[in-house]
Amino acid sequence: GSELAKYDYSGGKPRKLKLPAADTLYEVMAQIAGLHQGKFGEQAKNYGLQLYNGEAARLVLIPKSKKMKQFIQSIEIKFSKALDSVSSVLIRESGEDYTLITFNEISLNPELPDSFFATDLK
Repeated sequence: GSELAKYDYSGGKPRKLKLPAADTLYEVMAQIAGLHQGKFGEQAKNYGLQLYNGEAARLVLIPKSKKMKQFIQSIEIKFSKALDSVSSVLIRESGEDYTLITFNEISLNPELPDSFFATDLK
């Protein structure tokens, strides 16, 4: 589907948040997926791009659109030391709010059995 939801935990139970910018957040997640696939040039029209080197290389995207800036201040993508994968994505929202997505236990090019891709078309 094309729905995105955000949850927080209150009293140990998940609570779905009401997002006035759910469409914007969905768009951002789609753009992050494109970046993960190496489609950096496509985002130049939507964001100002800043690249930083250091202990971990990171790409910071600053929205150009006024509408997007109402909800997203910046998106920071940190890469692995080998620069072969994304280790985290930090979305700085309005005020002090943020969403942090961390990727753990990354396995590149694992061996997958053919049955993993089989479809049952009976």
